[in-house]
Amino acid sequence: MANTSALTLIYVPMHSLNRLLLFLPFFFSQLACLAQWTPLSMPSNQDLYSVFMLDDNNLYIGSNIMLKSNNGGSTWSQVNITSGGLPVVGNLIQDLHFSDANTGVMAGFFVLGGSQYIFRTESGGNDWTEVFTANIGGQPRGFNDLSFINNSTGWAVGTGGAIVKTTNGGATWTQQFSSAQEDLFSVHFLDANIGFIAGDGTFLKTTNGGATWNTTSHNAAFSEVFFTSQNVGFIAGWDFLWRTTDGGQTWQDLQFPNGNSFIRDIHFISPDTGYVLSQRQLFKTTDGGNIWEYQQLLGASNTLHLLEGFDWLNANKAIIVGNNGWCRMTANAGGNYYPIVGFEVEGNPQKLCAGQDYQLVNLTGAAPNYTYEWQLEGVTFSTEANPIINLPNLNTYYDVKLTVSNGVLSSSVTMELSTLGNVSLYMPELNGNPIITTCQGNQVTITSPSLPQFYFNNPITYKFLANGVEVPANGSNNSIYYSTSITDTTLFQLVGMAVTPCGDTVMTVKQKLVNAAALPTSIDITADALFICDDETTVIHINNSVPGVSYNFHGVGTQFGNGGPLSFTSPPINVTVTVKNGSFCQRTLNNLLEITGVKINAGVGNWYGATFVGDTVTFAYYLDPLYNYHWEFGPSAMPPASTESTQQVVYQEAGTFPVQLSISHAVAGCPDTAQSLVHVFPAAQLELPTEVCYDVNTGLVFTNLSGDLTYKILDVTVGADGYTYATGYWTRTYPFPGLFNLVLFKFDPDGNLVWEKKTSHNDHGSNVGFRHFVGTTVTADAWEISI
Repeated sequence: MANTSALTLIYVPMHSLNRLLLFLPFFFSQLACLAQWTPLSMPSNQDLYSVFMLDDNNLYIGSNIMLKSNNGGSTWSQVNITSGGLPVVGNLIQDLHFSDANTGVMAGFFVLGGSQYIFRTESGGNDWTEVFTANIGGQPRGFNDLSFINNSTGWAVGTGGAIVKTTNGGATWTQQFSSAQEDLFSVHFLDANIGFIAGDGTFLKTTNGGATWNTTSHNAAFSEVFFTSQNVGFIAGWDFLWRTTDGGQTWQDLQFPNGNSFIRDIHFISPDTGYVLSQRQLFKTTDGGNIWEYQQLLGASNTLHLLEGFDWLNANKAIIVGNNGWCRMTANAGGNYYPIVGFEVEGNPQKLCAGQDYQLVNLTGAAPNYTYEWQLEGVTFSTEANPIINLPNLNTYYDVKLTVSNGVLSSSVTMELSTLGNVSLYMPELNGNPIITTCQGNQVTITSPSLPQFYFNNPITYKFLANGVEVPANGSNNSIYYSTSITDTTLFQLVGMAVTPCGDTVMTVKQKLVNAAALPTSIDITADALFICDDETTVIHINNSVPGVSYNFHGVGTQFGNGGPLSFTSPPINVTVTVKNGSFCQRTLNNLLEITGVKINAGVGNWYGATFVGDTVTFAYYLDPLYNYHWEFGPSAMPPASTESTQQVVYQEAGTFPVQLSISHAVAGCPDTAQSLVHVFPAAQLELPTEVCYDVNTGLVFTNLSGDLTYKILDVTVGADGYTYATGYWTRTYPFPGLFNLVLFKFDPDGNLVWEKKTSHNDHGSNVGFRHFVGTTVTADAWEISI
């Protein structure tokens, strides 16, 4: 290979996803490149945005001021922008055009009420006249670019879709209209009729000098446009350059390597030779844009300067300007340019298979004068443009280097290639600890989240196994899970399988052991006594306790199984036991035993009952059949005693008699005694059954108006007034049977009922002593009644 200056490169992916990878310079030779660009000394370190070269001597630069030189850039003077002797403030001069050393126009952004302005000078920039003002679009308003086809006719474009035209060297301007309302950044006219505009997502074309415009929308923000003919042109933006050969109807992505930066300017000297300026590099083509070479004007670490624009006076002479007073000039088109070098492995595999052939695809432009040298680990193995490579060893990294020379300069790029080894398929662990313990019969869910879907671009298949048997699993996206209830210890496995790029099948198994902890489902439990007095205790026995299991008697306490009997001292209780294995599994066994607490309450205290001689009275205590009863009614009662829970008794004589009930439980004992009194009244003299009763002694007729009432008369008397009075009691079958209530009747001499007075059980309230209230004797005269 010829002895050339070398440049080492690294690769950077392009803006478009479908373009090939290209490689841009990282380290570069300052002597080989920048020696062709001469730094110009500026009187100010202001950011420089635009430049215009009128001829070899008269040069103009736009900033927030204007700089000009009349000696080819050897010296520069600073010109403050004034109009009518007053300063024009807030300037950002985006573009300049001079028709001679004195006459020129400038466009940009000026803080003069928020409008758009174009200024014109006839004094070489010493004083300016406002020649156009508009309020198009939203603020901030301004003009971004100028395009003149001669010293008379030109156009300016700016924010909000602004388009204006001059035909008198910028003295006056006329607004033109299109459907675009986006900001417009670049305009280029070929002649008086054919022109093009690039904007924010829009491309405009006219064939009648701007009278009408054809607008096309794009999903891209354009910064520059340049056409070399009516059909062939270029449009650019952030990290891309497109070319058209049909006047902008269709566009081809040139896979342009501008190094992830903004394209600032485009200029073609001829249909074949052109230049593109990005924020850091300058690119050149000599075949209409098929092959590009570059100069690295700014290094990647230079954040102080960014390139803003350039202007070409002819095929050799040009000026580039940028931030912080950066300015360079060339008289030989910048000298020599480096090849842009890059390559990839055909198909873009992530790793290669050892011992297999792979095609290396050279992404460097195929210029006729280019030569290629390929090295593997520093040893040259090919000089072809697209050689075959075979890497012999498994699981090994190799450095492959491509050096391309254009006969003057050379560039290199190195890529690290690696081969597949005994690789495994990565899968995350199944959820939980290495061993999960749950209770027999419980539901368990085994989950594997974040599963990869592809293995070196090959799909991965998964299946779930439970104790070696495949089971249906659920999942979505990259997560898979399996749920089941288990009764035995189960080994769950997730198997992932895929095919490597080398054709081998790789399998990875992730597993999780789930212990099914056994817990008793029943307990051999006994008690010393199932019936105890309410204030006593008994001993409960678990006869077959399980080691490692805790037994929690609710309300009693907890003991741990020892393989033998356990004993608990317990009061009366419905025995419920919770068995628990460690801290993870428990089961509650309900109603194992019922220890009944016997509490006898025979109703100790006085109870006032009443009956009548010869009537049947029922004594009852409704308790469990396991209770023993003993009644004592007294010698005047028949029977005088009983061992039944319910006993009917008839008293033979009137009086008040004690009644005693003794109760005990047949198993637990727990005796109790209650005493009460019963009042026995004399037998009734007269009874009123249902409707009519006629007493043969008095000749009185008594009418019972309520069919459920029973009246009994205990005494009758006739007063001095001839009226008859009767007294006794009434009772009813519902709702309080057995309660006696006083009743008093008055009848006229003809036996008609004058009035009836009686007490109600509700009158007695809750006082037990007054629940039986009867009238036994009545006397009367003409003025009063005594009972």
